[in-house]
Amino acid sequence: MIGLTCQEKDYRLVWAINLELGWRLEREQDHKVIYKTHQTRHSRYVFFDEEDGKVVRLLVNRGEGGALLPELHGIDCVLILEGFEGGQITELMTRLRKISFLLACIGLDLNKIKSKYNLLTD
Repeated sequence: MIGLTCQEKDYRLVWAINLELGWRLEREQDHKVIYKTHQTRHSRYVFFDEEDGKVVRLLVNRGEGGALLPELHGIDCVLILEGFEGGQITELMTRLRKISFLLACIGLDLNKIKSKYNLLTD
């Protein structure tokens, strides 16, 4: 998982990622997290690489009603990568850092995130 920070709108970040990496991240239905007292909604983008069987999801951390991952309040978006190996993730991060308006690109350990169950998608 990769945490991204930038001051641009999510659709502009998605456009830049698609351009840099040759992906086709597309907007899906909003990701919802339901709590006892309220719910939050977060923009969600997905890309399925049918050739490699890899899946990429981008979720916006700051959404309507609160943060998806409250302990990562400085992170604007998270990239969830399925089917990637360690070296590929390092290369991806190097390429992502070429995006001029991206302020931070950091690897995240899912096991250290308390609210990781908020990432579960249907």
